[in-house]
Amino acid sequence: MELGPEPAVIRRSLVPVWLIGYHALNSIEQLDISERKISSESCASEESQNRNGLDDAIDMKQLKFYPELEVPSCVQLLITAHSELGSCNWCTDGNGSLLKFLIPTLSKFRKKLKSDPTQDIKIINLLTSELQQAIYCFVQFPAKKPKSITDHRSTKITLNWANVVLVFDVLFPDELPQFDTVKSNSISSELASFMKKCISLIPDSEFAKMRLSYSKIIKATHEAIPEDSEEDLKSWLNMRSVSSPLENFYYLLADYSMKNNSRDDAIKYYFMDVGFNPQRIDSWAAIALCKAAEIDEKMRSFESKGQFLPLKLIHCAIFCFERALELERNGKILIEFGQMLYWLAGYDLEQSRDYFQVRISLKKSNLEIFS
Repeated sequence: MELGPEPAVIRRSLVPVWLIGYHALNSIEQLDISERKISSESCASEESQNRNGLDDAIDMKQLKFYPELEVPSCVQLLITAHSELGSCNWCTDGNGSLLKFLIPTLSKFRKKLKSDPTQDIKIINLLTSELQQAIYCFVQFPAKKPKSITDHRSTKITLNWANVVLVFDVLFPDELPQFDTVKSNSISSELASFMKKCISLIPDSEFAKMRLSYSKIIKATHEAIPEDSEEDLKSWLNMRSVSSPLENFYYLLADYSMKNNSRDDAIKYYFMDVGFNPQRIDSWAAIALCKAAEIDEKMRSFESKGQFLPLKLIHCAIFCFERALELERNGKILIEFGQMLYWLAGYDLEQSRDYFQVRISLKKSNLEIFS
C-alpha cells in the first residue's frame, strides 16, 4: 500500500516565542541576582528556604548549549534561536526582528565582558563568532562568505539605514586609528567597501546634525575669512562632537583612504568628519599632511618660473596645520608644518602680487609656531 505525501507544515513565525523566552529567562536571572543580595543580608535558615524554589527554576532553564562556559542562559537561548531558525532558513522572519534584537544585545554583553580583564576570553570569542554570523544573515557582510560562517539561505532583508546602524557598533573598531598609526590599524577593505555602499542610505536628517555644512567648511578653510564671520568660525571650531551614527563613520573611511594612497577621497572624508567633530585633531592633522604633500608634488613638477601654487591650497594647508596645533602641540605636526614653511620660503612668491597676503600669513605662522 502506497502512502500519500506528508502533510504540509504550516509555516508560522517562531521569532516572538524565542524573544519571549529570552525575556522570561532574563527576568529569572535578574530575580536571582536580587535574591542573592537579599539572602546575603538574611540568616542562613531563611536563605535556604527562599532559594529552594528559585534553584529549581534555574535548573529547569539551563540549556547546556555551552556548559563549559559561564554564559547567561538568556544569551544561550538567543544563540540557540538563531541556530535553530537558521537551520530552517527562517532566521530573518519578521523582517529580521530576531537579528535586530540579537545583534545589539550580544554586542552590549560582549563590551561588558571586554571591559573586565578577568573574563574568560573564550566567552568573548564565542560572542564575536555569533555576532559575525548574525551580521552576515542580516546585511550579507562580508560579501565573500568566510568559512567560519554558515549561509542560512534565509530571505534577504532590504538594506536600509536603520539596519546598517545596528551593525556599525559591532564592526567599528573599539579604538580609533590615529593619523600617524600604521596601516594595519585601519579598517579592512571589506568594511570600507560596505561603508561606501551605505553612504547612499544616509538620510538628510543625519547630515543636518553637522556643525557646519560641507560647502561652508571648504570655503572657511580655503579662503580668507571676512572679519564679520570670524566669530561664527570660532563658534564652530569650539563645538563638541555630534551624537550621531556618523560620528566616526567618515573618519574611519578617511583614515582607510589616506593609508591606501587615495588622497582625494581621504581629504573629502576628513572634511566631512570635522563637520561632525570640529575638535578631532587627527582629522585636521591628516588634511594638513595631505595638502602639504600636494604642495610638494606641485612644486616638484614646476619646470620653469611663472608657474604658481594655488592660493587656496596654501591657505588650506596653513589653516589646518594651525588648527591641529591649536588643539594639541604635537611634535610630529610641528615638524611637518615647519618643513612645509621651509619649502614655501624658498618659493619665488614675488613674481605675483596676489601672493603678498600669503607671504604675510607665512611669516606670521612662522613666528607664532616657532617662537
